[in-house]
Amino acid sequence: MMGYRLPDRTIVLEGFEGDFEGLEVTCTRNTPMTVYMALDGLWTGGDRPEAYLLFGDEIIECWNYEDAEGTPIEATGVALQALPPDMSALIVSAWIREVTDVPAPLELPSTNGVVEMAPPMDLGSMSTPN
Repeated sequence: MMGYRLPDRTIVLEGFEGDFEGLEVTCTRNTPMTVYMALDGLWTGGDRPEAYLLFGDEIIECWNYEDAEGTPIEATGVALQALPPDMSALIVSAWIREVTDVPAPLELPSTNGVVEMAPPMDLGSMSTPN
């Protein structure tokens, strides 16, 4: 049996609207369950500052965010904590949607060439023209 190696998978969060149009955030999709569960525990336990710190340090790989002078801001947990609340929440919620959304259902399954026939019509109930 050949070994399996998980490819390096990333998610590029983009397509934000309004004030955040043009923002791109690259995050890992290979987040270990231990990190995911720690993040969930911090979030649901009310320790949001630690959750943002963990998210920025373990999940965000890079972004195109710059300060007012055009200097790139390194993507870290501390930097994520320093963002306006609506911006940081938008980034985290977009990532959560990406990694937890169930794919759309597949089309109807193949019938393997079997065509289902409609039941025969009852012609006796039809009226005939005069």
